[in-house]
Amino acid sequence: MNCSANELRSHASDHWPSLAGINVDHWHQRLNNGSDDSFVVLRGTEFGMEIIRHDDASLTVPIIPGRHDHDHDYDAAAAVPAEDAPTTRTLHPGQPGYTEALADWDEQQNPNREAATSTSSGREEAMAVVHAVAVDPEHDVHKAVEALSDPEPSAEALRHVLVGGDPSVKGFAQEVAEAEGDEQIATHKVTKIISEVLAEIDS
Repeated sequence: MNCSANELRSHASDHWPSLAGINVDHWHQRLNNGSDDSFVVLRGTEFGMEIIRHDDASLTVPIIPGRHDHDHDYDAAAAVPAEDAPTTRTLHPGQPGYTEALADWDEQQNPNREAATSTSSGREEAMAVVHAVAVDPEHDVHKAVEALSDPEPSAEALRHVLVGGDPSVKGFAQEVAEAEGDEQIATHKVTKIISEVLAEIDS
């Protein structure tokens, strides 16, 4: 993919007048990284649509059609009238864009929350709770969170991980393995557990 943020913004304005002026920069990198040939995921809060988290940790996010990289022509989805074009897409842990969408979903829960910060003790407890959920045969997130002395620093540490995207999650998974002396948990599983832990703490 190779589409400038201005081209994407112009396309959104032409095909969806109500989206004119939205901030597409957050997701523009996803498009040019070739993560998806058909759609560009946009921050729902930018144009009045919320990201919805489901019990299986999947996220329903707002979208607009993307573009092919070889000729810059809009793909078939973009040629569909705006009223018929899909307006949402469901992302699952491990899919491109999921980590960023999860960070936006978490921000959506408390828009006035200050930028996430990570303390040493908070990160240690965050690693412990992620590992506890991962190795628990019952996958009891509530029990793992309940065992935390103070959930908020752990939540802040996990939010801080999400801000860094997939590379940050992968690095966090390596830290968990080293700290617990165990095998490294798959990155998509760590992202899913982070989603579950944050949802439990926010509930």
